[in-house]
Amino acid sequence: MKKLLFTILCTGLLTACINDEKEEPQENDVIHVGQKLPAFNVITNDGVPVTTESLLGHKSVVVFFNTTCPDCQRELPRIDSLFRAHQNDALFSLVCIARDQQEEPIQAFWEAKGLIMPYSPQPDRKVYELFAHSIIPRIYIASTDGVVRYIHNDQDMPYFQQLNDEVESID
Repeated sequence: MKKLLFTILCTGLLTACINDEKEEPQENDVIHVGQKLPAFNVITNDGVPVTTESLLGHKSVVVFFNTTCPDCQRELPRIDSLFRAHQNDALFSLVCIARDQQEEPIQAFWEAKGLIMPYSPQPDRKVYELFAHSIIPRIYIASTDGVVRYIHNDQDMPYFQQLNDEVESID
């Protein structure tokens, strides 16, 4: 019995992303559905500035990740499929923002997986903490007025079709 309990405990610790504390996701959220995106600015890997203001007028998807997180590793290709499906839509924007990760490992992961969506390396958690305190991946889908309509985290990782349906359902 002790061995089983130890195995369950170790498995739980090994599957948590980036040493997040074990709290309920809603306690860790700063931004909730129905609230506006917080003011932020980042520069993507291709040199494009992305700000809260630049997302206004677009259906926006903001993703927080770290490539060492197993949940992120599974979800990022799905998000890339969403980006590919909408990349020619002038009213669609997507940006992936690293939580505490530099350029080199992100670029290597993107190349290994054949991902094309834009990302912004961040050496810390400053931008991330405008949205949440823990748990990745996180996906925020906002309407053209900057209001968050959908949020996903590691508790309910959506597949492409759900993400696509959500993006298409908002104005």
